[in-house]
Order: sequence, then C-alpha cells, then structure tokens
Amino acid sequence: MTILSNFKRFSPINSTAMNQGRYFKLLAFFLGLTLSPALAQAQSADYFAQIFNEKVLTVSREGDGLLPGTLRTALIQASGLRSQNAFTVVRIVFDPSVKRVRITKGPLPEVSGSLTTIDCQTPQGRGLIEGVQENTEGLDPTEEIAGLKLTSNGNTVRNCHITGFRGPGILVRGNRNTIEYDTIGYHKASSETAIDSSALFDEPKTNQGAGVLIGDGSSENVIQNNDIVANTFNGVELSAGTGTGNKVLFNFFAKNSGRPVKVASNSYTTRQPQITKIVQQGDLYMISGIADANSDLQIYLGGKDDGEVGMVVVPGTQIPHENFTVATKSKGFIPNQTKIVAIAVSPNHNTSEFSSPIIIPGPNTTVIGTPEGEPAAAAKIEAAPTGISKEEPTQGETVEGETGTPPEGSAVEAAPKPPTAGTTTTTPGITVTPPQAVSKPTDKPNEPETTINLNGAGEAGHEPEVGGLADKTAKVTSLGI
Repeated sequence: MTILSNFKRFSPINSTAMNQGRYFKLLAFFLGLTLSPALAQAQSADYFAQIFNEKVLTVSREGDGLLPGTLRTALIQASGLRSQNAFTVVRIVFDPSVKRVRITKGPLPEVSGSLTTIDCQTPQGRGLIEGVQENTEGLDPTEEIAGLKLTSNGNTVRNCHITGFRGPGILVRGNRNTIEYDTIGYHKASSETAIDSSALFDEPKTNQGAGVLIGDGSSENVIQNNDIVANTFNGVELSAGTGTGNKVLFNFFAKNSGRPVKVASNSYTTRQPQITKIVQQGDLYMISGIADANSDLQIYLGGKDDGEVGMVVVPGTQIPHENFTVATKSKGFIPNQTKIVAIAVSPNHNTSEFSSPIIIPGPNTTVIGTPEGEPAAAAKIEAAPTGISKEEPTQGETVEGETGTPPEGSAVEAAPKPPTAGTTTTTPGITVTPPQAVSKPTDKPNEPETTINLNGAGEAGHEPEVGGLADKTAKVTSLGI
C-alpha cells in the first residue's frame, strides 16, 4: 500500500476520480503487452474498455462560435475532458442533420489532449468542415491557418471533408495520429470532392496549403485511404524536422498544385524508388526497378496528368535487395496508355516520394525507364518476337537472355543460364538471383536482384484499396485510364 500511496500522491491524476482496482488493471494491461504480445493482442480491446472511459461529444450545429453543439465548442470540451482525466478517451461525432460546418470565427482550437477521434460520418456521407473567412479586416494575409491541428498523440480524423482553409487542411505535430477515409481539398470538376449545392452559400474554396502537413518532431503517423485533391501545394508534405515511421498509404491524389507526396530530406528519408523497365510476358507484367533494400514497395496506377495517383496495383511487397522484379497480372491496363508509379517505405523511416511514371507496354514489348530527372515521355519502347521479350542494354545495364512466359502461379525466374554461386530461393514465389552487371552508378556492384511473383504470393485474394471510396471503377475512369 505504501507504493500505491506514493504513486497516487505524485500522480497528476485526481485520486478521487480513480479507484485502486483501475490502477491494477492498468498495470496488468502493460504487463500483458510486455510479457505476452500475442495474448495482449487478443485481449487488448477488453483491457482498453475496462481501463478507459469513452465520452462522446456531438456536433449538432453547422454554425461557428462558442455555442453548445458547435465543432469549436466540442474541441474545447475534448481538451478539457482529457486534462481532467487521462483515462477518458473522447469521440466527436456529427449529428445526422449536420452536413456542412462553416468555420467563420478564426482558427479552430488545437486537438491538444491526445486520444481524441473526430468522425464526421453522417448518413449522407462525409461531413464537410469548411474554412470561411467572411471578414478579412485585420488578418495577416501571410499567416497560415490550418483546418484541423493535431498537436498531441494518438488522435484520429476520419470520414471528414476538409477544405477552404488558409493553410494545410490538416496539420500534424504529434505522434501516432491517424488520418483516414477523408476528403481533403475541393475542385468542382472532381467527383471525389463533390458536395450538395446550396442556395445560401457559394461553392467552397480549396485549402491554400498542403492537404496534410506533417510537422517537425512528428513520428509514426499514418495517412491512409484518403482523397487528396486540388490543394494549392503538395498533397501530403513531410517537413525536414519530422521524426520517423510516418506512412502514406492507399491514398488517391489529383489536381494538387505540388507533388502527391513531398518529403524534405533528413536522416529518416526513404529513397525515391525507380521503375527501370516493364516487360509483358504472356498475361504477366514484369516490373523491374530500384528501391531501398528491405523497404516495403507499393505500385499504383498513375493518371494522364502528372501528380495523379489512383488504384493500388501491387500492395505492400517487401524488397530484400535494391534491385527488384515484381510480376503481376493486368489490373485493367491499357497498353501504351496506362502509367504506373511506385512508392516505398524503409523500416524505421518515412514514406518516400512517388517514382516517375512509366507506361505499360503492349504485347511482346519492353518499356525501358528513363534516367531520374528526365521526362517520362522519353521512355523507350521496343518490340520483340512473339513469346520472347528482349531489350538493349541501357546505362550500363546487362540484359539477360531470352525469357519465355512463366506458367500462371509459378515463381518468376531468370532464363536458364549457368548456375551462379550464391543463388538462393527463400519462399515460394520469391527468387533471389545475383545480377551480371551494375544497372546504375548508385547500385551496389554485388547486390542481388529480387524477383517476386505476386500470383504465387496471395495476390489473387487482394481487393485493391482506392482512396476510401467504394466505386473503384469510377476512380480509374477519373484518372483518364
């Protein structure tokens, strides 16, 4: 009891709000995480429900101000509840009657109390949070005003449409926050950002900064399954002072003025991957390139315009070595028209920027990627005899001999050649083969090439994610594919 008394005396938590049983439950929870991860995963939801109380706040007014039911008031109340009791989690929801919250009274309060979820889902879809500056007198035009500001840890923003702010749609300055299933930005020609017409209000403006800005000192944040459209800077931006483990996954990007993902270089930066060639062999497409060793690689459909990124073609695939080849079936590819791009994230690092786009070749042809920094239109397309894919060496790359079409479901391997010392096969569908020459000056001379056949690695059961929208066909159409 002495230890418990000392703990209660020096704890910032009000002892009248807790009982001794709750402290022991908390201790058991963290011991479970430490001693038995598997057991902790199975029972974490039950422990969480026993230890934490949830408080639900409802946004019932579409107007702004310090009135009951406004989003501004709910954010203030959430911070207050969290400061009073560290074992309370807060969820802010929208009343079904609330479709369009207009922020007219200046910047919204920060989400500063941690463990707060903002869920704008209504029966009509994603609730709109619109920045509106009706009176600009006395405002500093150079001041950035973000829409939502997550300045604490473990928060979630979900199912919201955020636009019209004089800065980033969402600013993150914290750790382990999640931004998912949101629409960020506005463009009247984009179906992803469409809103109901109003006889009272003009159409909204877009955000005057990045869609999402991850600021200095922020680590382990996840930006996933969002539609990020027509922001006047980058889609997602990572500042130079960001920490590690920030991931950008399964998002749809279009019409942003900057890049889909912009990463300021620091010690946690994952190198931008490159797709160096694509060969069609039968019903498989052999996608080769360069990425950081041990990184998790994803390949997406690109749009007809630069900066447009849509459906995921290859979900997360670990690349053990810098040089890789991924084999995949067509995902609605239109030869000589469809483009693809790649993105990667290394362990304990941040997501990279997207690679330059490269065009899917036609039957029995090879597309050779361009050097980094050159226009994608310069990609070289070569024809080959039926059933055989060939290419000429470029930039010091040695091309192996003729290859036939691998049978469906088999591992993709190089054409028969004399055995090479060090050749290993790890798991079914993954073959590691040392190359014969260096592809680019940045490659390691003895770096093996990884060949991954997704058809034999569970790809058939994967349903691609597309920015959080259910209509995946519409997403491809909107990219002009």
